[in-house]
Amino acid sequence: MISSVQSALSGLQASGARLSAVASNVANMNTEGYRRTRVLFEEQKTGGVLAVPEKVDIPGLSIPVEVRSELEMVEQSATDPARELSDMRQARIMYQAQLKTITAEKAMEDSVLDITA
Repeated sequence: MISSVQSALSGLQASGARLSAVASNVANMNTEGYRRTRVLFEEQKTGGVLAVPEKVDIPGLSIPVEVRSELEMVEQSATDPARELSDMRQARIMYQAQLKTITAEKAMEDSVLDITA
């Protein structure tokens, strides 16, 4: 069985992985042909959560671009800023919830120590 602190720590790591994916997506928003990364969460056998990043195979819009006096179709990034903002907010809320779990665990341990002392 996994303790609540270990579970919260795995959640913090998963939130960090999601924020890292969002940062990469935003940084590559203007990169031609970039496919966004999303992070899926899987339950670990021992408890806690595991972050699994994967590329989303949805192409961006193709627009005509002039290259050497000729028009070529160039695929733009498939990153949506609104989705990235939403993912960032969700990761932040998840991170805060895990921190509250750790804080509550510490408060309970302090209470037990005060009672037994």
